[in-house]
Amino acid sequence: MARFAESFLPLISEDQEVGVELATKTLHGFMNQYNRNWSKGMADKLGLTSLQVSETDEIISELLHLMESKEVDYTLCFSYLIDCATAVVENSTVDDSSLLAIFQNSDDFSSWFEKWKALFSSQAELQSALTAMRAVNPVYIPRNHKVEEALAAAEDGDYQPFEALLAIITHPFDRKEGLEAYEHPAPLRLGRYQTFCGT
Repeated sequence: MARFAESFLPLISEDQEVGVELATKTLHGFMNQYNRNWSKGMADKLGLTSLQVSETDEIISELLHLMESKEVDYTLCFSYLIDCATAVVENSTVDDSSLLAIFQNSDDFSSWFEKWKALFSSQAELQSALTAMRAVNPVYIPRNHKVEEALAAAEDGDYQPFEALLAIITHPFDRKEGLEAYEHPAPLRLGRYQTFCGT
């Protein structure tokens, strides 16, 4: 951020010292603003928009720790969480097998899930949370292995995989039958993906 601000110094003030002072003042407030926005974004992803910050931060921190320790796919986690919460709201049988499986059937995650559900005092609150969650948690993202498939096909003159991927990620929040392959990360046989700024 400091390097970025330096590029704006001549636009901030003709007097370099004044420009540096103003830029520095702005930068000092950046982390607080960033943290507030990050916390709000994570709260939205979990439907926790009406809770106290301390409750929200704790439940977010616990989930992120579990996701990291179990190497859980970020997008898939929120998608499966929405599926389970939907079943709770609809009073149907909750099939949490997919969600538990990505957490390797961890008791710690099961405890977290029960704690998260308990934050909503009624079905109406959980329904409201689900509406918020569906608005910010995509089912589909442009996963690297699918982007590579589309690029490789396009280089051979076949634009269909690109057009299919584009159509799917243009409406990332709407799950559609037959597109399960676009929901999941790359198969383990492909190894870990490494991307670069130019990608």
